[in-house]
Amino acid sequence: YGENHFILFSVTPADMNKDHKLPPPVTPDQCFGWARESVFERLPVILLKLVDEGFVSREKVSQLLEDIKNNNTFQELVTGPDRDLWNNAIKQKKYTWSNAPWFFTESYFYRRICDITDFFQNKKDPFFKQKKDNLINSKKPLSQMVESLGQTLEEKTLTEKSFLTTIYMDLWGNKADLSKNPHGSSQEALLFQLEQDDDKILVNDNSALYAYVK
Repeated sequence: YGENHFILFSVTPADMNKDHKLPPPVTPDQCFGWARESVFERLPVILLKLVDEGFVSREKVSQLLEDIKNNNTFQELVTGPDRDLWNNAIKQKKYTWSNAPWFFTESYFYRRICDITDFFQNKKDPFFKQKKDNLINSKKPLSQMVESLGQTLEEKTLTEKSFLTTIYMDLWGNKADLSKNPHGSSQEALLFQLEQDDDKILVNDNSALYAYVK
């Protein structure tokens, strides 16, 4: 996915081999689309925003930025009660930023931020300001969402329009989190694009779903 689009992936029986094993995990070096963009473009933006907010110095994040830029091997963690678990996995796999499974990379990135910001000592959430700002800026769209849901619940018969609006809110609400919104775009725009983003859904069976639950 990127700033302006969102892609859903699903695993079907056809994707699984005769031993019923899942396909290999997605890695940036296997996928030159969303996974590569997510790691090498989005993660540095998230990190530098913490610098811009004054939460951490550029000097402290410089090594992590270089590691991502140069596709270095994952460094071992130095703080936290779970560091041995992480470090054992890192030493065994010898992952780099391009060959590690995307989800492992995502989790490791935020865990490195915990190291850099001394989270386990000071217990300060590096993203508290962004979360607070997003919550404040989301008051209007959240009020509209609650009003829409309230109207849906009051309907004696669930209309297809109300049903689809609720489904879209659930789907695109995920697009409004900090990770997928590193540039701080308008929450109202993100939450209420709804049907405008129909062309970005690979498989859309909403009408069949409505007919089933009607």
